[in-house]
Amino acid sequence: MSAPASPDYDRLLVEPPFRFDMAIRRSAGAFFRNDPRATETLLPERQELLRKHPDRHAALRPRGRELLAEAAGLATDLNGSSLTLTPGPGGWDTAACRILGGIWEPDFLLLRPEGDDFILEGGVLCFPSSWSLEEKLGHPLRWIHEPVPTLNARLGGRVGTFLQSLKPGIEWERVNWGIAGTPLLNLH
Repeated sequence: MSAPASPDYDRLLVEPPFRFDMAIRRSAGAFFRNDPRATETLLPERQELLRKHPDRHAALRPRGRELLAEAAGLATDLNGSSLTLTPGPGGWDTAACRILGGIWEPDFLLLRPEGDDFILEGGVLCFPSSWSLEEKLGHPLRWIHEPVPTLNARLGGRVGTFLQSLKPGIEWERVNWGIAGTPLLNLH
């Protein structure tokens, strides 16, 4: 007898034909609360990547400083006194972004609204699925998604509408998955 499928598998592995799905749901913030298991495995790997290749894995444009301050506040709120980040001598800069990336489990991207799109202003990306923060930094979300066949045509409008409707204090999570022929998490 097999174990019942995980609810996430039920949402992700749908019957054919393939279709894009945003896979977004309300969250209690658990995704952004550090899991003790991650502290033992993922965080040391993240910290090593940020130490060895700081410019590859963390970036922040000037217009992303306010977004980073907001993300640091959220991280502190969700993780309590175990995670407190304050700006360094340079203010909210790339060094502060790397520090948050080394103590917070998930990768995070800082998007600033501009017109009907969002500009990638910074973030920490240690475990990408074959894309580069350096390459995408400063570009709009539609441009970033352009290499994914039909994604903009099928989901681009819904993604923009969802992001524009976000409200402070309401948390959402997106489940994403991919298949790779390696156990490595860093697929730059």
